[in-house]
Amino acid sequence: MQDAVMKGTGNSRFLKSVSGFLALYPTYEAFADALVSGTLPVDLNGVNEEGWAELGTPLDKASLLTDATAALAGLGDEATPNEMFAALAGRTLAGTTDLTAGTSDLSNGVVYLVYK
Repeated sequence: MQDAVMKGTGNSRFLKSVSGFLALYPTYEAFADALVSGTLPVDLNGVNEEGWAELGTPLDKASLLTDATAALAGLGDEATPNEMFAALAGRTLAGTTDLTAGTSDLSNGVVYLVYK
């Protein structure tokens, strides 16, 4: 994954509002009142690439947990990353009871476990 880096020029996102916006907020005072009260209808309408020095990896289902990866853990295509972490933690914790120490003279600094 790659972090995003904004340019800091104030144009990293597009905003979109409802049709008839000017009729709903015909004056600056009406606009400001709605903004301050938290009732101004605004959606973030995508990323404006011109406002970014570097676009990051999108944070979405495809980049967090693919259906194929979820299936490897026996999870369905609606699995969340948290469910995947829980499945992995459960397998790791359950699996360690079946591990026994192997033998090594430690001359190479390696300790290994044998699964039985």
